[in-house]
Amino acid sequence: MTDSKVVSSVQVAVRVRPLLAYETADPQTRFVLSHPSNRQVCMHLSDGKKRTFTYDRVFAHDCAQAEVFSAVRHMLSDLLDGYNVTFLAYGQTGSGKTFTMGSEAGDSQTLSHSQGLIPRFLNELFATMGPRCKVSVSFLEVYGNDVFDLLDSDVANHALKRRSLAVFEDEHGAVQVKGLVSHPISGAEEAVQWLRSGTENRSTASTMMNHVSSRSHAIFSLHLQQFEDDALETASVSAKLTFVDLAGSERLGKTQATGQRAREGIDINMGLLCLGNVINALADDAKLQSGGAPSFVPYRSHKLTRLLRDSLGGNSKTFFLACVSPASLNSSETLSTLTYANRARNIKNKPVKNLDPIRIELLKNRFAVEQLQRELVLVRFACDEAATNTAAQDDMDASRLKDLLERSE
Repeated sequence: MTDSKVVSSVQVAVRVRPLLAYETADPQTRFVLSHPSNRQVCMHLSDGKKRTFTYDRVFAHDCAQAEVFSAVRHMLSDLLDGYNVTFLAYGQTGSGKTFTMGSEAGDSQTLSHSQGLIPRFLNELFATMGPRCKVSVSFLEVYGNDVFDLLDSDVANHALKRRSLAVFEDEHGAVQVKGLVSHPISGAEEAVQWLRSGTENRSTASTMMNHVSSRSHAIFSLHLQQFEDDALETASVSAKLTFVDLAGSERLGKTQATGQRAREGIDINMGLLCLGNVINALADDAKLQSGGAPSFVPYRSHKLTRLLRDSLGGNSKTFFLACVSPASLNSSETLSTLTYANRARNIKNKPVKNLDPIRIELLKNRFAVEQLQRELVLVRFACDEAATNTAAQDDMDASRLKDLLERSE
């Protein structure tokens, strides 16, 4: 199904959002982050000390959406080459994850400065890929520890109560979601329509930290199949492009959530805690320094971590984007996110080129048949040549015998 594995580190970047209006209006709010370079961010702590973190890329508070896309655009080539690609956004609530991802996309045909990664990648993909390609999309959310299909038409029309989908592993060990539907698309605009439809079904609510706070982790996936121009009606390579918009970590004292909102915040933090445990296991410094692999990674502790098994430590080229606030009132959450992202840099993935196993078998059989045909031609040629040589030798022997007889007379 795949070619040989290549170890690839998870790429980690940090994006600093601008100060919000109410933060700017507060005279006690300080800007606690600085950027010594486009790979470093420095946090100024309340005790006067500083902590500096280094990443693959740092996007300052005045960075445009186009600049973020430009930094990750090369990963589209990896997708077209047959590798799985994942973009994962993490950070506290209100730190700009959904804005950066662009999951609340408008018209994909009208490229605006505020468009996020998803609509920009969709436009670029359909402008770049070849004519013999098939693309489909799926969109799910992890609400609590349940998985729901955001593109379920019955749920969207309020015809049925939402049903939680089971997560399982197929015969090849790949994680699948039972009942999740992939919808074929023919263009970027159609994909954005599905994205918009699913976003409308996503669980959101207002808190003191965010007027439109995501109450679930959302995963939007594109499945790409590329076909060669030959008689084999099977995909030459297939790959998946995944965008993960994690719900923001919350502190109940700041969100002032109560009742259902408070329970949702606890569930969000539980999923992120399980994700943090996975990252800590994969980024175990002692194990990595000794050249060993993590002894146990708790993927099965939560459905979120099971779904992200390929993205973190598995078959994917992953870009981990940590979104942070520069405001002093969020300094503890910002420091936690920066530390979290710094450990993610140690994660080693094993991406492989996804080749269709049926196509590989057919190509092997075709090669074997062609090899046998070549050998048969060689055998026939050798036989014909041997027969010709034998006839020539017989003619030569007869001529010599005739000469001897004539001399004897």
